[in-house]
Order: sequence, then C-alpha cells, then structure tokens
Amino acid sequence: MSGAGRAERPVGRAHRLAARTALAAGGALLAAAALLALAAPASAHAVFVSASPGPGADLAAAPAEIRIAFSEPLMAALSGVEVDRSTGARVGTTPGHVDGADAAAYVQPLPQLGPGRYTVVWHTTSKIDGHVRWGSYGFTVLEADGAVPPGPPPPRSSLPAPLPVAISAVTSWVGLAALFALTGAVLALLLGGVADATSQRLLGRLVAAAAGATALATAAQFAGTWAGTGWRAAGVPAMISGEAAAWWWLRLAATVVAAVAWPRRPTREGGGRRTLLATTVLAAVLAVAATGHPAAGALPRAGLAFAAVHVLAASLWLGGVVAVAIVWIGAWRRGADHAVRRAFVRRFSVVAGMAVPAVLASGVASAVLELGGTGDLTGSGYGRWLLVKAGLVALTVAVAAGNAARHRARGSPREAPRRVAMWLGTEAVLGLLVLAPTAALSVLAPSGATDAARAAARQAQHAADPVSAFTGLGAMGTRTVEVALTPGTAGVNDVRVEVDGDLATSRLQATLTSASAAIRARLARSGLDHDPATHTVFDGSVTVPGAGRWELTVSGAPGMSAAISVAVRAPPPPTSHASPVRDGWLLVLAVLGGTAVLMGAVRVVRPRRSEE
Repeated sequence: MSGAGRAERPVGRAHRLAARTALAAGGALLAAAALLALAAPASAHAVFVSASPGPGADLAAAPAEIRIAFSEPLMAALSGVEVDRSTGARVGTTPGHVDGADAAAYVQPLPQLGPGRYTVVWHTTSKIDGHVRWGSYGFTVLEADGAVPPGPPPPRSSLPAPLPVAISAVTSWVGLAALFALTGAVLALLLGGVADATSQRLLGRLVAAAAGATALATAAQFAGTWAGTGWRAAGVPAMISGEAAAWWWLRLAATVVAAVAWPRRPTREGGGRRTLLATTVLAAVLAVAATGHPAAGALPRAGLAFAAVHVLAASLWLGGVVAVAIVWIGAWRRGADHAVRRAFVRRFSVVAGMAVPAVLASGVASAVLELGGTGDLTGSGYGRWLLVKAGLVALTVAVAAGNAARHRARGSPREAPRRVAMWLGTEAVLGLLVLAPTAALSVLAPSGATDAARAAARQAQHAADPVSAFTGLGAMGTRTVEVALTPGTAGVNDVRVEVDGDLATSRLQATLTSASAAIRARLARSGLDHDPATHTVFDGSVTVPGAGRWELTVSGAPGMSAAISVAVRAPPPPTSHASPVRDGWLLVLAVLGGTAVLMGAVRVVRPRRSEE
C-alpha cells in the first residue's frame, strides 16, 4: 500500500467515527424529544381517593347510593362494589356503573338500608395500567334516636387482592427476565460474539425462550386481571383491548419478531437484520417503561424518559452478562478461538461501562420522582423494596468491578476461561435476583405517585365540591372563612357567594390573605335567575400564588341582615388532547431514535473488520 493510502486511512476512520457519533447523538435527541412529547398518562394504579359515604361515617339517614372516586379511569366491566352487613350477609343491590361524568368514579345504587354496620368491598381495574386493586371500608347507619347499632365495628382497611397481586408480580419477573435475555442475545450478535454455529444456536434458543416466556407472561397477566374481577366473562373484551393490554401485545410482538428474524447461521454483517433486531429490542424496552410507575409522578414525561433509559441500560448490562456467559462458557468448553472471546468481552466491557452509570443515574432520578420524600424509603413498602433493589444493584456492580480487576491483574490465557466463566455465572445470578424486587415494585403504588394521583383527582373534584364553605346568619358586614389550599388548588380559583335576604349592593369584596400576601377581587352579581330581594348570587375568582392556609374575607353592605354561603372551587384541570395517531408516530420516532443510538454506539465500539 502506498504512503498516501496509509495516511488517508486514519483520516477516513476518524470521519466514520465522527459520523457514527453524530448518528448516536441525533438518535438520542430524537428519542428524548419523542418521549417528552408522548402523552404519558399518570399510572400508579387506581388508588382510592374518597367515598360518599366515607370510611367510618355515622349516618342519620340511609344513603341511596355509594360513590367512590379513584385516581384513574376504570374499566367498568372489570370493576365493582359490594355491600355486606355486619353479619356477613350480602346486601342485594342492582348493578353499579362508572359515573358518566367522571370515568374515575364508581356509583353503586343501594336498596333501603336499615340501622346497622355495613362493609363496602370494592375492586377496580385501571384503564391506564390494567392493574387490579381491592379494598374495603365501613360505615354505620344510626338508629332513629342517634344511637349506634350493636355489632362488631366494620373494617377500615384497604388491601389489594392477594391472588391478582401475586400473579402480577410473577408475570412481571418473567417478562423482565425475557426482556433481558432478548436484549443480551441481540447485543451479543451486534458486538460480534456469535462467531460460530454453536453460539448462534445457543443464543437463538435463548431468544426463542424469551418469546415463549413473554407469551406465557402475557397470558398469565390477563388471567390475573380476570381473576381479580371474579372471572367475569363480560370483562374479557375490555381486558384484552385496553391501553395496558396494548403494551403487553407490543412486548409479545417484539419478542416473536426477534425469534423469527434471528439468523440461523453466523453472518459477518447482515446490517438490515441486525437493525431489525435492535428495533425489536427498543420497542420491547419502551413497552416495559410505559407501564411503570415513573409516569405517575409530578413530571410524567420526564419519568417516562428516565424509565426508558433505566430499562434499556439494565437490559444491556445484565442481559449482556447472561449472553456473554453463554458465549464464553460454550466457546471455552468447545476449545474455540480464545482471541475471539477476549475481543467480544472487551467490547461488552465498553458497553457495560456506559450502561452501569446510566442505570444508577436514571434509577436515582426515577426514585426521586416516585417517592414523596426521603422518609418514604423506610416508611412504606414501596420504599423498602426500592432499598432492597438498590442494595442488590450495588452488590452486582461491586462484584462485576472486582471480577474485572482480578481478571486484569492475575488472569493468564490458560487459567482465565474457567475463572471468567465462574465470575460471569455469579453476575448472571445476581442479575436475576435484582429482578425480584423490581417485580415487587411493579405491583406496589409508590407514595409520591399515589399522592400526586390523589391530588390531581381531588383537584378535578373541586369543580363540583367546594374546598371550603361557610353559612351563617347575622350582619352582612364581614364574614371570614378559612380556606386550606393544597398545591392542586393553587392558581385561579372560582369564588361564589350566595346571599339569602335583602341586599342592596351589586358587588361584594373578596379578600384572600395569608401571612405574606393579600389578594383582593371584586365579586360581581351573577346573571343567574334569582330574586334580588330574597336570593343573590355573586361570582368571581381569585388567583392563589401557592399552597398554605389562607383566610377568605367577604365584605358587603354593612348592617344588612342575611344568611350567606361562601364556596371556593378550583376549576377543573385542563383535559388531555392525546391523539392515538400522534402518539403512535411519537412511539415510532422514539424507537427509531433509540435504534440509531444503539447502532451508532455499537459501530463505535465494534468497527467493521476493514476498518480495524
């Protein structure tokens, strides 16, 4: 080769490296933009928000219905409410229904109830994540003289049904293990670890097993949801066609496509097939991330992006360890070329070196979004499982780092294969153990996400239910009402004042004050039909800058005797204008962007033979 040719090779290689780096960076920007724009619905299970009558209520009159509000829209065919007497006898009721005005509320009509203690047992299936929740509480209808009827006190607990929760945890573990196996096998193919027919066949079996495991997990997930709703045949169509089911179908389709597209014999490049396999991995990763809890926090789109990075990085790292173990052990036992194994492990070490920090950083970011505070780490079941997972991840990282250091310091060409096989097996087992707390976390509602969901649900209810109200008789001069405003009601709040009695003025003054601020607003006479001599309605609004305790003062014409009622309501939150077509294209863009990142990074780590 001429000197000019040798001089041009480094320049061409640098240009190709820059182009691939730019491809990966552009793909990362495209995927991030698509994930941040993708409508990520809050998902922390359909948690109990409020009920009428509520838990522990003592009622002078029997209610005509029970209305329970939850944090997410419900699948009507897979949700229900039952009422039991203190004796255990079921109260005969007509079928309940999801409230037509609020898809997150369930209404159960009741027959005429006599005095006694009653238990309300409810089960729900979220329309968003497909998870089943189960709980109960009690209320009491008092005697005519106000006495409490005899009998045991009704329960006030709210516990999930054990069978659906157990099935969901197991299916989550199986589904994650299948995803890791698929990702590891594809990564081995991309990094050149499949250099002989035996490795090709072993990894092909791993991909086929991942597809079969995903199919079983999908069927078990649907069975668990069905079991949690009493095996209602009418709920099957909703169960298999809901939004949560769509993500399971996507996971299943991705693994099946990967199993079919897996090459039957070793190939050197096969760019189109490799790109297709990388795309299936990204689609499966996004499907797993979309059904997780980070989308339920205060920043759902950022939570979805963090979850996608976390799942992908963990799959590349731990799934890659499994694939490396299969390739290394199989090649070692057959006496295959040691140089090929070492080159493959060296490339995987580069990928793992990038994946492990991504796992740790995205995991911390997701935990911050999911938890309400540091106290929830030890004060809630979700937080304790999160600590267990963090400990296992730290142990796995420490073992991997120690093994790599010992291998570099003491390994010899003859002794290294046996030790490396043992080390890789240890890391693979630890990786499977990490999935256990991960599966447990999938069936628990994080406290921070639950609080956010409840706050959003309560904000929506404020459109119909006043935050605070005051009714009284006397001089109209000045009335003071204390209003406790939560972050969900900060911002613009509607104020309505109803005055029963003669009132000459056409305006009232509303002043909202706290220790640090005073906000005044005019309340104008409403255009509603009313008799000014007997009933006057005033409407207006005040803008609250933040949470805290505020005092609402209403001032009118002094000296006028009237009964007034003051109500402060938050307007309903803006409705989401999510479009299935738009979200579908955003999903495609996110997958394509992720594929560009993966393929660009692989080409940086593993250049073509002609470039080496």
